[in-house]
Amino acid sequence: MKPKHDPKSDIATWIASATSLTATYFRSVDHERIDKVLSGELTRKHGGRFAPVGTNAIFFAVSDSGATTEVTARKDRLGGASQMPLDHYPRIIFAVSIHLDRVLDLRKLQSNPNLKQTCENCRTPDTGHSQQFAVPLIQAGIQGLFFPSVHAGGDLNLVVYLDNLDNGNTIQIVNEESFRENAKRLILPKP
Repeated sequence: MKPKHDPKSDIATWIASATSLTATYFRSVDHERIDKVLSGELTRKHGGRFAPVGTNAIFFAVSDSGATTEVTARKDRLGGASQMPLDHYPRIIFAVSIHLDRVLDLRKLQSNPNLKQTCENCRTPDTGHSQQFAVPLIQAGIQGLFFPSVHAGGDLNLVVYLDNLDNGNTIQIVNEESFRENAKRLILPKP
């Protein structure tokens, strides 16, 4: 009788293959959270895909349109209509420059026959599978995980685990200084 394959060894090998990343990604926030773009506060409180409740993490999309799609889809998943309520406008999409040392890409596991079902479970509307899957990644010090969007077609998302960042890692809003200067001028005059 052939012994059952232990997927933990495949995952351990995958974790050991983590690579560095330097690129720009996108994040959409409503006007009330403009000062908390990179806080991870909401994920810590509510969790998310590949981020159990209590995880200090931020989600990014590879495109600005993907960032908008993810926000409206998340709202729909949490029980509301996919359209944002008017009090969540204006929304602002930030470009964020990211440099990380230990990043994984879930797409590399999808071709592994031993983990194919695990990867499919992580893409269901129930985020519990993906949250459970992420625990050993977070414990191993992984800083970011790419995963295919469940909502935005072929787009790719990135979750960054803030507690695993060290001094060499950066997450910085692109043009942050000029945005802060110009934001004061964006306040609408009273009619």
